Amino acid sequence: MREFLSGLAAQVRVRWRSMPGLFIGNYQQTPFGIHQDPANVFAFVIEGRRRIYLWPEEYFCDSIDRIRNSDFAKLQRDATILEAEPFDVLYWPGRYWHVGETLGNLSVGVSVALVPVQLSNFVVGAINNQIGEFIYPTLTTDGGFSHAATDVEDSAEMIAAAIKRATKVLKRTRDDADFIQSLQVSWLDYMTSGGSEPAPTPLPQKDLDDECLVAGMPESSG
Repeated sequence: MREFLSGLAAQVRVRWRSMPGLFIGNYQQTPFGIHQDPANVFAFVIEGRRRIYLWPEEYFCDSIDRIRNSDFAKLQRDATILEAEPFDVLYWPGRYWHVGETLGNLSVGVSVALVPVQLSNFVVGAINNQIGEFIYPTLTTDGGFSHAATDVEDSAEMIAAAIKRATKVLKRTRDDADFIQSLQVSWLDYMTSGGSEPAPTPLPQKDLDDECLVAGMPESSG
């Protein structure tokens, strides 16, 4: 999977969070029915045959009721249909409505869903987590967090205090070498693992003797 994703990344220049999944079944339809995913999907068929019905995002106008009340036979006529057998690969873009179907007794496949990730979002998310871990204990009910409408005046003071604490953490983060290095390491793990989260455990180190030959990957050199 990492080899496939590395080759894909070289072509499309997009980074993502990858979510692989194993599908085994003889169902007539995906058990949870027609649905959307916020991810682009590649499906690899290992055993059996599989069919995917696809509809563009605007087809159902985001209406679950239309899906429930529609005649599936009519929906099939309007669908884009993909069929695959062992060693075939299917693809459909994110936000497309879709449902799977097994053709025959059993279908086995591996799918990988790819959610685009930007470095800026990665950094902002890490900073947000750090700030959240620092100020969250002070926002619990024990710390005076307000829930009732009658506590509006007190909650305004609480929010102002929380912002001041968050600002202090943010300023400290700018010069926190350990935090910056940990974020760089996390991003490198993320990039070199094909978007897997968490990254695979590193292989154990081995000593190389003078007779060892080390081969690189020409397609990854540069």
